[in-house]
Amino acid sequence: MATEIIEDRVHSVCDCESTHHACNFCLKQSPLVETNSLLGKLSLSNIMLTMLMVSVVLAPIGHYISTQTDMSRTHVTSESTSTRNEEVGPPPIDQLDQSDSTNARDSRISQADYNKQLQLDSIKQFDGEIKANPHNACAYMERGWIFSQSGMHTRALKDLNKAISLSPTDANIWLKRGWIYYECGKFQKALKDAKKAIRLEPNNWDAYDLESTVYGSLGNQSLAETSGRISIQRQMRSIP
Repeated sequence: MATEIIEDRVHSVCDCESTHHACNFCLKQSPLVETNSLLGKLSLSNIMLTMLMVSVVLAPIGHYISTQTDMSRTHVTSESTSTRNEEVGPPPIDQLDQSDSTNARDSRISQADYNKQLQLDSIKQFDGEIKANPHNACAYMERGWIFSQSGMHTRALKDLNKAISLSPTDANIWLKRGWIYYECGKFQKALKDAKKAIRLEPNNWDAYDLESTVYGSLGNQSLAETSGRISIQRQMRSIP
């Protein structure tokens, strides 16, 4: 069909009556035929030169696309690595807190066992002293004080009573028994022992401290402050 159109156009220019082939005049004068003729004259070298120019123009674009693709892959790989590091990161805070709590608890248990062993050793020591000298008031007082620190207040008071019976003029024995009474909540008995210790030893600042503490627990703040001031004064005097 295209051939028929060309032939019709050719014949319309030269008025030739050829129905199959264009005449020489048609070949020279028809614009369409001239164009086809020029394209036919293009050499293979010109075509290759054109393709080379196109490849030179497109090469930087391809390099840029390849570079961007590599950067994108590197970024994705970095994010994946970071995510894995976060997943395999340090243990949760709760786990750390639990570990610290366990260590602290174990440390407290060890310290408590150590203190308990020291108390037992001290009790055995004073047991030996009392056995060697049943009239040793100081040994009864010290053993009773260790009993009180261990929470064995009944045995503590028993030893302190024995010590007072052996040495009723020792202010420290009355003072220690007063503190044990205070720990047991027996405030009146504690106050009585504090006053007894003060009478026996007026410069005993610890006896005034006990008196101040008992007055405070009984709600008498005025007497508590007075005894507290005296306790501080006596303590300052005792410093060399």
